[in-house]
Amino acid sequence: MSIMRFCLIAAALVAWPAPLPAQDGERLPTADEVVNRLQKMADDSGIKQLGWRVFTKYGQRYLTQDMGLEVLGRFEAGKGIRTMATTLGCADAGKKRAVPGPNHYVIVHTDDQVSVAPIMLTLEAGTDPKAAFPFALFRARKGDPLLSEVEPLLLPMAVENLFFAVEPIVAFQLAPRTMFGHEAGLRVSGRTVLTAAGQERRCLVLESTRQAGEVRLRTMPYGWSRLVRQTRRYYVGESDGLIYGLEYDMERLNPAAPSGKMRDVWFTVVQKQQRPGGTSLALPWDAVMHPKVISDHAVVPTTRLPVTYRTVEVQSETFD
Repeated sequence: MSIMRFCLIAAALVAWPAPLPAQDGERLPTADEVVNRLQKMADDSGIKQLGWRVFTKYGQRYLTQDMGLEVLGRFEAGKGIRTMATTLGCADAGKKRAVPGPNHYVIVHTDDQVSVAPIMLTLEAGTDPKAAFPFALFRARKGDPLLSEVEPLLLPMAVENLFFAVEPIVAFQLAPRTMFGHEAGLRVSGRTVLTAAGQERRCLVLESTRQAGEVRLRTMPYGWSRLVRQTRRYYVGESDGLIYGLEYDMERLNPAAPSGKMRDVWFTVVQKQQRPGGTSLALPWDAVMHPKVISDHAVVPTTRLPVTYRTVEVQSETFD
């Protein structure tokens, strides 16, 4: 069984383009029209089942370190997306130690619900999920107010590891109707030009926003991310329907900040795509995730912050 590998590597830092609203007389497509086009592309590709493995490094351009994560993604047509992330060997860059709490996560997206299962693995068991000790299960059905307030990847402890380790563009390109169906208030916010895959791409910007209520913030268990607001923007090529960029704009509670909040922005630009098995659907190949932290007083330059790199191995076989 042949295995294709495609690496997510760094590109030059560029200014992230702001979406431009429609001009007079210019019509923007609806979010449903964009998602339906992406879904037709996924259906026409003939991909019924696909697995992928993600390896994550981060740091500066010439000095990176392995995060010690193992992430497995699985797509099955008609069923959805399952992601298994193991942080057993993960060490925090600053503290050089494993993050406390659950160290294995199973995240399942189907058409009607999202489930997140944090699990505790022991060092003796290694990364074998069959030896896992169940920790908790969080489940929300489509339309549940919880999904309009809380991003599933930012639910449990070890949130930062999950956020950096999972490669969401692959899932959104393979199962757009399933994945976009759980995005709160999805809309087309405008058009922009993004330099990606070696040339300028005219893109539609799909945008969703989650806003957590004060009650939710006060009742979250200790160790969970106190996310106040999160906006996600997907940059979809108008000519080919491929996702070329993804932006996370997050505001969270931070007692150390004068205002009590901190805002950070992460954006991924896809530099190349590759077609697994020669199919018509292109998935990310070269890309990099850039950070920007915005505090009460200043913006921390991205050149001073670690950049996340991913290596993704696409596999036609599945995993249990």
